[in-house]
Amino acid sequence: MVKLRSILLTLVLVFALNGAVVDASTAGSRCSKVGVIKRSKSLTLVCQRSGSKLVWARQFATTTATTSTTSTPSSTVVSTTTTTVALPTTPTGWSDVEKYASGISYAAWKASSAAIAAGTSRVPSPQILNGSNAVITNASPETAISLASRLFSSAAQPTQLTIMRFGYEDTDWARSQWVAKFGGQDNSVASEVQSGCATPTTCWGGVARITSSGEAWISLATMKANTSSSRHVTGALEAHEFVHTIQAKPFSGITGRTFNYLPRWLLEGMASWSQAAVLGATSFDSYKAERTREVSGFKNSVAWLEAFLAPTGTDWSHWNSYTGSDSWRIYDVGFLATEVLVALKGPATAMRLYANVAGGQSFDNAFAELYGISWGEAYKKIARAIAIEVGTTTP
Repeated sequence: MVKLRSILLTLVLVFALNGAVVDASTAGSRCSKVGVIKRSKSLTLVCQRSGSKLVWARQFATTTATTSTTSTPSSTVVSTTTTTVALPTTPTGWSDVEKYASGISYAAWKASSAAIAAGTSRVPSPQILNGSNAVITNASPETAISLASRLFSSAAQPTQLTIMRFGYEDTDWARSQWVAKFGGQDNSVASEVQSGCATPTTCWGGVARITSSGEAWISLATMKANTSSSRHVTGALEAHEFVHTIQAKPFSGITGRTFNYLPRWLLEGMASWSQAAVLGATSFDSYKAERTREVSGFKNSVAWLEAFLAPTGTDWSHWNSYTGSDSWRIYDVGFLATEVLVALKGPATAMRLYANVAGGQSFDNAFAELYGISWGEAYKKIARAIAIEVGTTTP
């Protein structure tokens, strides 16, 4: 008896189940049953759920793995497994950002992945300062930092970088290092290192600052429990804090104007979104996994989102007034709002808001110039798009 096993990997197109003709304009329109497929010679659509609605989404190639086992010349058993890769229709501008809200995350990932691939790391080799009780959770912080640098390679970046890691017993030492470098910048310098390591079991915070000459420091509080925290072992925290130094760089050496002139949700949201961009530099699945960790807890309404996003000005009193779990919305809502901006104009444009405001523009003027729409119009579209994504409203 001769036994032959062969594995054939082929790419095949998905064919329509009902033979319907597809018009590209139907992508994003309503459909009635999940899984139904329509096709033309150049386009295939599949009915899938977007929030609480069913809509047509573009579908591309599928990978089919076929295994054939032959026991005798006249008897062949064939088993086939097909995995379909369906990519969402992505928004092309402000006019369809709500209609194609389900494609925002993919569009933002594509833009960030392309920026990292094309970018050049401009981060200087970091100097590492470790307290005697520091727990090292990421032995190569420069890896994630380099990717964050490439993500925003067209932006001004720090001229020097120091990473300070410390444990709870090192807090006094770390605070003295921090105050020696940044004392006099503002009233929070003396307390911010300790606030990230208030107790032996809550020693997990990060903070970043930059001097007037462009020298950046990142402070990382550590404890043993952090060794099982994704944020602390993957480089996400280092990427987050380094992005803060890029946001701050245009303001170094400028008197009377700080990044407080831009919304607080943009400061933290852009840094949080950058974590996903860095960890998912070459994989949409990895991007989505980090995205889920950061934003899955948010389910608020359109009205809440509009009230949160609307204000602009030169201070953060509006966002500082939120309490409880909503005090953390600057991170997850900020992530989702930043993702919209990146999906439409790329990461470089979002970061350019900081340079333009540092150069003298108001946030409203800088936004209108870069995005071609007033903030008064844009925040409502962003709020609705986010609400559609999280399922608290429909397109």
